[in-house]
Amino acid sequence: MLPRATSQTMPRWQLSAMLATPLRVQLVVGGLCWLALSVWWWLSWAGATVLRPDLHGLLMVWGFLPPFVAGFLAAVRPRWLDLPVPDSSRWRTWALVHMGGVLAVLASSRLPPLLILGMGALALALMVWSLDHARACATSQSQDRLHAVAVGASLGVLTLTIGWATAALLSAPGPGLHAATLAGFWGGLLPCFVVALDRMTALVRPWLGWVLALLLLRAGTAGADPATDLPLLRCATGTIQLTMGLALLASGLDRRRQPQRHNRVTGWTLVAAAWGSVGLLLDGMGLLCRWPMGNSLALHVLALGFMGGLWLTMGSRAAAAEIGRAQALSAAEWWLLVLLQAVVILRVLAAWPAMPASLTTWAAGALA
Repeated sequence: MLPRATSQTMPRWQLSAMLATPLRVQLVVGGLCWLALSVWWWLSWAGATVLRPDLHGLLMVWGFLPPFVAGFLAAVRPRWLDLPVPDSSRWRTWALVHMGGVLAVLASSRLPPLLILGMGALALALMVWSLDHARACATSQSQDRLHAVAVGASLGVLTLTIGWATAALLSAPGPGLHAATLAGFWGGLLPCFVVALDRMTALVRPWLGWVLALLLLRAGTAGADPATDLPLLRCATGTIQLTMGLALLASGLDRRRQPQRHNRVTGWTLVAAAWGSVGLLLDGMGLLCRWPMGNSLALHVLALGFMGGLWLTMGSRAAAAEIGRAQALSAAEWWLLVLLQAVVILRVLAAWPAMPASLTTWAAGALA
């Protein structure tokens, strides 16, 4: 019979404890940004407010996930780079700057001047996190810095692309902003999570460098005009995407390559990897068949199913390790992951023309 949980085995919830480490600070900010984005998105679909269509992708790329990436790097820095845990007070400041930027961009639908102010705040916070991690990688004496350097380079791409997006907003919003957003997604955000997946499961260890290089290639072609793109390059990129998706799916199904220790965390990590393979396959088919809906579906599957799933599992695992909790996923967190799968399925179904438009509203509500 299991012993009853006591105050010694189950720490009480405290605001001061929640803000005591960089990981918790960034997880809180990322969660609040996710909540704000999903509620605003749901209200816009319900007709209660307005969100500019071009800002939806912008906020999903530079809104709620970068704080988590930065906080995760701060938490794993002692283990990955053999460095001390950074001070959380400085991280609180820039986390609040980032959250203020997200709220300003959301409010710009009503007050347009807030858009540039919000973008500047997001870019500044990203630049600080990127430079801080680059300095940590440069000063570390650790022999194995591959994953830390790869995520740091991805943060740098995110910083450069948000500068591109800000310049596009100042000059000619539209194609430039769309291209910058896609480049930030494929070349900055997605590689961060691929590296984290490899660190946790080693599913892509033999060909990690190739995967990152090919994602950068996809980022370079993501914003190309379909009317003027190069057919050979598009077909080559699509074939590569299909190959990557099949390889990731095969690695996830190969028991010899799966993690040796199976628990709730590794199980849900493999579910996220499965969504990742589906997203890559959809994007490859979209490129090869000139199927724009396939590319759009791939973005939502990768953002919600792959990165959202890893966001919850890795965040829960790291937070549990900080307080010495043996079980990384509680029952509530397990049900959150189940609900996330419903969000992905609803969003995929809502993209099909024959499906009712109310499915998108249901997907937004479930995400909120």
